[in-house]
Amino acid sequence: MTMVWRHVAVWVVFGLAVGVASGETPPPLEITVDATKVVGPCDNVLWGNIGFDPLYAEITAEESRPVLRMIRESGAFRYLRCHNYFSDGLPAQRRTYFGCRVYSEDEKGAPRYQWWFLDEVLDRVLAAGMRPIVECDFMPDALAEGEPLRNYGGGLINTPKDYKKWRDLVFETVRHCEQRYGADEVRQWRWELWNEPDLERYFVDGWGRGRAGEWSPRMVDRLNKMYDYMVDGAVAADPQIKVGGPGLAGNAAYLRAFLDHCVNGVNAATGKKGARIDFISWHGYGRTPALLKKNAQFRESIVREFPSLSRLEMQQNEWGQTLNIAGKPAPMWPAFSEFEAAFLCRYVDAMYSERGAGVNLFLRWGQLKSLGNGGWRTLTRYVGGEPLPFPIFHAYVLLGKLGPERVAVRQPDAPATVRAIAARTDPKSVQVLLYRFEENNEDGTGAPVEVNVNVSGLSGAVDEAREYRIDRTHSNFYRVWEKAGRPPQAGGELARQLQKAARLSIAKAALIAAAKEPRFRVSLPPNSVVLVTLNGEHRRDNRPRGPHIERVVGADEKLDQARTLVREGNTTGAATALLAAAKEYPDLYVAQCALRSLIALYDTDPNRAAEADRMRARLLETTLGDDERLGLLETRAVFARRQERSDEAKKLEAEIAAVRPRVQRRGAWSP
Repeated sequence: MTMVWRHVAVWVVFGLAVGVASGETPPPLEITVDATKVVGPCDNVLWGNIGFDPLYAEITAEESRPVLRMIRESGAFRYLRCHNYFSDGLPAQRRTYFGCRVYSEDEKGAPRYQWWFLDEVLDRVLAAGMRPIVECDFMPDALAEGEPLRNYGGGLINTPKDYKKWRDLVFETVRHCEQRYGADEVRQWRWELWNEPDLERYFVDGWGRGRAGEWSPRMVDRLNKMYDYMVDGAVAADPQIKVGGPGLAGNAAYLRAFLDHCVNGVNAATGKKGARIDFISWHGYGRTPALLKKNAQFRESIVREFPSLSRLEMQQNEWGQTLNIAGKPAPMWPAFSEFEAAFLCRYVDAMYSERGAGVNLFLRWGQLKSLGNGGWRTLTRYVGGEPLPFPIFHAYVLLGKLGPERVAVRQPDAPATVRAIAARTDPKSVQVLLYRFEENNEDGTGAPVEVNVNVSGLSGAVDEAREYRIDRTHSNFYRVWEKAGRPPQAGGELARQLQKAARLSIAKAALIAAAKEPRFRVSLPPNSVVLVTLNGEHRRDNRPRGPHIERVVGADEKLDQARTLVREGNTTGAATALLAAAKEYPDLYVAQCALRSLIALYDTDPNRAAEADRMRARLLETTLGDDERLGLLETRAVFARRQERSDEAKKLEAEIAAVRPRVQRRGAWSP
């Protein structure tokens, strides 16, 4: 339900009372917004960024498609960062690859490039309205130096055996992406070397936490060499490409050695002094004060020791709540509640207000969806066959409604827990985001605080005013699910309750006065977020453009329409539409999705087993991972035996014998 006030003037004020006697109701907080005073930009490239692992498995999962569509429709997200763009490995006890498997070599050692899986990932990401931060990791199996060392995702953490081939891998990848998506588009991406190379879990020369005494700058030498060759390949493909790194976990000495090489070192690829770097990246997890302290220390070190780099883009491209407390795993549930929404808003505010601790881009690390009780900081959870947004998703949406110009906010008496960010689309359209964040009160207990919101300087009267709200009882299905005991599966009446609770709420605002300078009153419980929009919200559209991307979006829409026919029981119409999609888009992942849907459709009818088998045969003619290929071959072989087609069964079984060792080999972990 949308609450709208028309032809109303509005004034915004916040504040907090002090010195109130016990039992008395404190007066409202007061904060004033001056819509005439622009203090800086308000661009969601700062905060509208997410990332997760695994890349291929998560992006291409069938359950991720509706979430990616939600992301596209929201217009609230800008960049996506994931590991394993170059990885080959198949994680132990899993049948879905983490990486894109772009590189291999023939029997003579000549490079071979396979772009299908990378294209599938990038098509889906760009169609969802996001651009990639391309992590150039982990090392392809065929290019790895020395004994293979695998991380948890099956990716190799080795250095390259041939740095020229490593350089060429990056060159060919950039060139391929520009041929597919256009140079203007790819120049807006970021190309980053590695992920947390300072940790032994992710890089052969990394070291574990707590072992800093064993470290020396020489441990960065091979990473620096990899960086030199990566940059040489990238800029050879396009001098305007953006390169950087190193995606550091957090050791300042490691960052210092890396940046010293970029400024003063001998470039291993060119022989010249230094290496080009367009952005510097590190990670941070924990409480807000610790995160800001880390940022401030890194920035101060860069300004002091490497002043020529001080104006580069700074990225905190993994960010989130603390992962452990006193060495013990922290509970995940605050990431699903209103606490996480307020945590995000507090950090956005800090990027503007804590000058020495700000970054240009930070990125929340968390997966797209959860199918049960699991999931790592997920944006959504499946209930009743559809993904429901957690409060954090709604927080991104509300932040995305802020206009491009930040305007002045005066809040002299408000405590640090109650703050506001104000922006405008133009002098007549203003948006004010208020939040109350109590970092040591994760459960959100306590009475609400009343806030008067006072806006001056609007150009003209207020024709429309809305209030969006996130708290324990608004835009928050998690608390309903929690009250029900967090059952892994929810159906019936509970599913309906959760679906209703998950909707973005528009709370009733308390209008104080309708004067030239309008005024609202807003109630803020602990860990809540409220957005007040006056004369409209800002509508961002920074989505990638281009003929290929538009074609992918159109193909995806046709696939959705065909699947809608399946759900409606129109199997004949669905089959026709799916066959048409498979024929029209053979070069896109949509064709494979259509064939998989046809297999699922025909498998429901025993009389159509032969048609299902034919669709499996067609799918096997496309580029597939060994994991999926093995499953299809096994199913076809069983069917051929049942049909007494022994010659065909023998051929299929021979293929199975060839594929199975490849799957098993890549599933092996390093000691």
